[in-house]
Amino acid sequence: MWQADPTFWGRTSPVLFPVVGCYFERQSIYKGKTYEMGQHGFARDMDFTLMASDVASLTFELADDETMYFSIGAHPAFNCDLDKDYLKFEKNGKTISELTANIIANDGSGCLSDAQDHYQLENGILKMSDELFAKDALVVEKHQADSVTILDENRNPIIKVTCPTPLFGVWSPTGKHAPFVCIEPWYGRCDRVGFSKRLEEREYGNELAAGTTFEAAYEIEAAI
Repeated sequence: MWQADPTFWGRTSPVLFPVVGCYFERQSIYKGKTYEMGQHGFARDMDFTLMASDVASLTFELADDETMYFSIGAHPAFNCDLDKDYLKFEKNGKTISELTANIIANDGSGCLSDAQDHYQLENGILKMSDELFAKDALVVEKHQADSVTILDENRNPIIKVTCPTPLFGVWSPTGKHAPFVCIEPWYGRCDRVGFSKRLEEREYGNELAAGTTFEAAYEIEAAI
């Protein structure tokens, strides 16, 4: 996995909670009151409590203290070569033939525009490049794929991320020619430009009552 070199990006695999991406104008309205929160929420900067560990797993907890509307997502980064490597997209074990990615607005808001890029795929494969991420992350919605595999220059698998989530992001820092790519399973995403800011109306938002549980998982599989 990416080693968090701050020259490119000083994180490795932050937890995005209770928001994925940005609120429109960094604000959200709930029951008439306006709240502010930065990109990707607060959990990525907090210390989680280690609850259990064994040779195969670690379990951490960040305790809740109120009923909330939330988004949650993962942001793991993987070493790769943007000049040589590929991405392979599959759904239900079969490669897909086309992919539609929503585009982050270029106004500095961090929110989603109405623009889309469409990609025709051969055997589910898309070539990586600096140009692919020139507009920021690819936001892939509507269960278009449920796994993304990084392939080397000979199209051999390196890392497979299985993400049975309603949407996911694929990102590498714009203009930096960074030696990594992030494959990000999401339950939620940034707001659209012009969104009403009403918290309960956020697209792909989730609601969790006090005392209840939300469980989700994704898998990372390394080629042997």
